[in-house]
Amino acid sequence: MPLNLNGRICLLNSLLFGAMSVIGLLFVHPFILSILSLIPLRTKNVFSFSMFIILSVDFAFTLGVLFSINKKLATLKLFMEGMIERIGETAWFDVLDLGGSLNRLKDFSREDVSGTLKPMAAHLEKMMSYTRREKHIYRAFPTMQNKAHEIQLAAFKKHHALLNSQCKIKLSRKQRDKSYTI
Repeated sequence: MPLNLNGRICLLNSLLFGAMSVIGLLFVHPFILSILSLIPLRTKNVFSFSMFIILSVDFAFTLGVLFSINKKLATLKLFMEGMIERIGETAWFDVLDLGGSLNRLKDFSREDVSGTLKPMAAHLEKMMSYTRREKHIYRAFPTMQNKAHEIQLAAFKKHHALLNSQCKIKLSRKQRDKSYTI
């Protein structure tokens, strides 16, 4: 298109945007003000205060769920690091396949005579569970990131199949090569 700046801004669209802004200020804004003037001030104040309370409660719940998710990811990270320290390198635990790792751990715990693997399997299963609110957060924010627990978040999302075509697990080469497979 002619008269553009780096293919981002063009004269035609800028003129159209300006014209629509003038129409909005001259016609739409006065119309909306006339409708709002029909509503009593007390009703507007009650509505505004109610919306403030609703949004504040929603914000508090969302913040609580985010803290819960962060705590769960930190626990999962400690679990993974502990597995590496205690057991060393084995083929049954894969950080990006938590479901498969849990199933393999459960299989090994059935044959374990010492009884140490069964509590580990129960602990991992508890960490992998999620609440309805956590599931909602994952769906509402599919590209959510956590710099401290990026690998665990990617594995957790993959395990729960909450990824859609817009949300891909993006791990850098350094993170993929990190030895979290034990």
